[in-house]
Amino acid sequence: SYNLKPYGIGIDKIESELLKFFQYQNLAKPKIAKLTSEVKKLPENWQILLATQALFRYKLHVPFLAIINSDTLIHIPDFRAEENLLKQTLLLASMSERTLIQTYNPDDPALVAAATGKVHEFWERELALRKQYGYPPFVKLIKLTYRHRDLQIAQRVARNVREKLYRDLQTIHATGYTLHGPYPALISRERGFYVWNVLLKFPIDATRDTLHATLDALPPDWQIDVDPVSIV
Repeated sequence: SYNLKPYGIGIDKIESELLKFFQYQNLAKPKIAKLTSEVKKLPENWQILLATQALFRYKLHVPFLAIINSDTLIHIPDFRAEENLLKQTLLLASMSERTLIQTYNPDDPALVAAATGKVHEFWERELALRKQYGYPPFVKLIKLTYRHRDLQIAQRVARNVREKLYRDLQTIHATGYTLHGPYPALISRERGFYVWNVLLKFPIDATRDTLHATLDALPPDWQIDVDPVSIV
């Protein structure tokens, strides 16, 4: 269930465990630096660098790199999750001579592809799954997002709009269109607002007139995201 979400370990916790390990082994305390989104410059004179995704901003090469808790990305309920996991793993591996991946899912297709170099096989499987379940590049997507400070209102408005969109598509006899949701965003509350989504799938050859007739009826406080980076 996606209601059971894995949580990252956190840089501070990793640093604490590293220091305990070196102390237990009677080893000299290493020079540990941290790189997060708040850090504006790559630290210098470190022996161990603990980094978040902020690492991707820099060109770095190290003899050894460890990816801690790679499973957090696997469990995101998004059709691009495996693709993103493969991209990030390969990019991190290119920064080091040796790469260690910590995972509870060693048979995950993206991790297997990254470890074995069988990227072509990964993409064949990925495209077959996307075609089977109706995801890009075989269909187009539009994510409709609504925000409100009251949870009940957010749910009700999202549900009502979804039902209206369905009726509108039925009225104009649109074929090949599918509506999903409404469903809460992965980060279900942002800055005091509850976030709910409705996902619209439609054929690649859909006419603009059909889309305009459907989306023009949306209330102005809805956000329309065509070809969204993420559906959650």
